[in-house]
Amino acid sequence: MATILFPWQQPDWQAEAKAWIRSALDKNDLQLIGEIEQPHIRQWSTVMTVPTNDVTLFFKASSALLDYETVLTDYLARFRPEISPELLGIDLKRHWMLMRDAGTPLRHFIRSEKSIALWGMFCLFMWICRKTRPTTSLICLLLA
Repeated sequence: MATILFPWQQPDWQAEAKAWIRSALDKNDLQLIGEIEQPHIRQWSTVMTVPTNDVTLFFKASSALLDYETVLTDYLARFRPEISPELLGIDLKRHWMLMRDAGTPLRHFIRSEKSIALWGMFCLFMWICRKTRPTTSLICLLLA
């Protein structure tokens, strides 16, 4: 049985992504100090760790099925930066983001704590939608 390779496992895609990451690092006056690794590979997305002279950054690429995630993250980073990862680079067309560590991923918290308390962030999202009536249609379009 042949192994199915996702786009982010292809050498050409990886070379292009790593070049984009290096360009984003340059724009932020950061230097790569180790190998870019890819610890998370799924059909719908991948995450790469990017060790820099400052901190380890995270590169995320999403499939077209999750294209809203990049747009929504960009929007929230601008509107509510205190609850969003700091973006150091974003490519909305390719669904790529380079960001600082935002803490424990929700899926890890739920597994370790056996709690869904952090799902409250979705309540916060709905609150944001209600408070920003003029931009609610924009958010809905982004999620469509």
